[in-house]
Amino acid sequence: MEDVEESDVDGPVGANASERYAWHFDMLHDDARLKAFCGAFDRLPKTVLQHLAMDVGCGTGILGLSLLRQRPELSKVVAFESDPVLAEVTKANAVKNGLAPKLQVHALRSTAMSFEPGDRAKLLVAEILDAGLLGEDCLGTLRHASDSLLCKDYWAIPASADVFACAVESSMLTTFQTAEAAWWTQKAPGYRADQGDANPHDVALEKLLAAGKARLLTDEFFALSFDFESLPDGHRARKLEVAITRSGRLDAIVFWWYCYMLRGDKVPTMTNAPSSFSKAEAREIDHWRQAVCILPYPRPAVQAGQVVRLVVFHTDEDIWFRVQDELPVGPAELPRASSNLAQLSSSRLWMLSDEEKYRQLQQAMHRAVKSLNKGSPLHTNMQVVDLSDGPFMSFLAFKSLCRYGWNPKSRRMRKMLRMARTPLISLETNEEDLQVAKELFAMHPSCSSLTPGFTRPGAFRHVPKVKHLLGSPCLTPESVSMICGEPFARECEGLPCDSQMWHHWAQVDALRFALKPTAVLLPRSFRLKAVLLSCHDLWRRRQEIQSAWGVDVSAVNRLHPERRNGTPGLPGSPGRPRFPCGLWQVEHAILSDPVTLCQVDLAEDFPDSVRRFPGVMLGSGRPGVHGIATWTEVWFSKVTGWIPTVRIGEAARFQPSPMLQGVLLAKKLAQDTGVWLESFFSAADGSLHVQARWSSGAPF
Repeated sequence: MEDVEESDVDGPVGANASERYAWHFDMLHDDARLKAFCGAFDRLPKTVLQHLAMDVGCGTGILGLSLLRQRPELSKVVAFESDPVLAEVTKANAVKNGLAPKLQVHALRSTAMSFEPGDRAKLLVAEILDAGLLGEDCLGTLRHASDSLLCKDYWAIPASADVFACAVESSMLTTFQTAEAAWWTQKAPGYRADQGDANPHDVALEKLLAAGKARLLTDEFFALSFDFESLPDGHRARKLEVAITRSGRLDAIVFWWYCYMLRGDKVPTMTNAPSSFSKAEAREIDHWRQAVCILPYPRPAVQAGQVVRLVVFHTDEDIWFRVQDELPVGPAELPRASSNLAQLSSSRLWMLSDEEKYRQLQQAMHRAVKSLNKGSPLHTNMQVVDLSDGPFMSFLAFKSLCRYGWNPKSRRMRKMLRMARTPLISLETNEEDLQVAKELFAMHPSCSSLTPGFTRPGAFRHVPKVKHLLGSPCLTPESVSMICGEPFARECEGLPCDSQMWHHWAQVDALRFALKPTAVLLPRSFRLKAVLLSCHDLWRRRQEIQSAWGVDVSAVNRLHPERRNGTPGLPGSPGRPRFPCGLWQVEHAILSDPVTLCQVDLAEDFPDSVRRFPGVMLGSGRPGVHGIATWTEVWFSKVTGWIPTVRIGEAARFQPSPMLQGVLLAKKLAQDTGVWLESFFSAADGSLHVQARWSSGAPF
């Protein structure tokens, strides 16, 4: 976000280095936000401007520079920005605006500084807010500033904020944090009962409602108020009585905030509320999302007309809700997971809740294991390697191995089993997934002892051995009967969904020496699909910017994702990488039928440098094209067919999905209705690059 003080930018694009500063362009294009701040600057009393001002988490410097430009009587603004790259951008912007002598920039967190009482600031400008208001350590940062950097009677912009909320029913939202109904926890009570960490999650409520994935159960209701000039205690709890307007199951509380920019304001002028609820001016560019708190299981069924008693809590960093009658005794702490469930991201938990997909994968695994057993009642030399992070494909393989040929009646065959090599190897690339794998297998009744001959009522008498490995396995040539995967690699989270497939292909290729001639690959192939997209808001907020509200901020353009990506040095094909985006949370429309951009058989050799794919034409038949969206479909077997990572709804929109699409936006808009695409995979950076041009021949 524009004024986030943290140097590490989280969020959906955190895994993609070139996207690290994309949020700053979102904020700089947000006229409603800048209008709210500039309106407050204009109304500041002159007495406040006779003292020092401070900009905490200054980002590109837009707020401090706007303040100095609008109120030239102000002598100096001290700005803090912990990211040294952004601090240099702020300094460059100050020079461009002729304000360098009046803007003092410190490339560190404000919490690392303290001022003498006579040198303290009278005005604090700090937009260090996230969707849940407090997630950027807003209160902790302001409390330190109040104690160490500001005068006693300081002014803050924004001056205060109110938190409002509504209750919703949404099975989809519950999967962001818990796994109580997931297929893989049916016999793992420790995970099934775990309610996960109660940290808020981001969601675009109106898009969720439009997709039919949530129902409102209440009107908007008031939850909390924060005065940034008289800070509350670090821990508070407040009782609420909420009227239910629609019957359903109370799954979650979605909440948002309204900011009053200047002391004494009666009307909020900055908000992240859904537009249908908003009391403030409508946002021209809708990049803000809301926060959601998942309520713990069991979630109550409520009836229209009923009054539900809630308690809302907050610390310096989090806000959460619970259904309960009384306030807690003593300060409340954010509820935490009781198992390693918290090691899995919300998108990963959501992905693992897709029971239909994993049922298809189980069918494909059954088919694969049966094919390996043809011609022999039992393969004592069978070895299966799971390349996905997390033990979930290993679970499917374990069940198939138990079901087909791992419970022989012959004593001789049982003896051979005890002497056989470990048939199932679950590879993990990080400690987090290794912990999840070991804990989850230990919870499962059939897996709690991973040695042949283990017996338990209701379990398999002879279970295959499973080895969980961190890093690369020691395999002998032609020893592996099957390589499988979902595919999923933690390092590819936050990237376009096809990144998982390119990564998996590279892993398969690295183990090719160990594959038997008859080895099975699961999945076997994948393809990328592409459509033309109309997405004006997304296109606009991703553009480079010269000025905002009269302030030259062009120094930030050096951080634009297109510039940071650079150009793959491929003569004649200056392809562009796509950026990751969950399009279901963005206003968009699909303008064309899908076409296959490329298709890969995983049995093929991984390219040494570049692999080109044939060009394709995308045609919409109507103007208004802003970009191209891509997603993957994966082939496991004939029983599964092509499994897509996202589906298109009847309204020509992408449906909610935990997987991110790859998006390529036009650099210059045109009236053309078609786009010619050529794509090539670069082994150097492990991603697909796209060269596009309008049907008229002009660059896209």
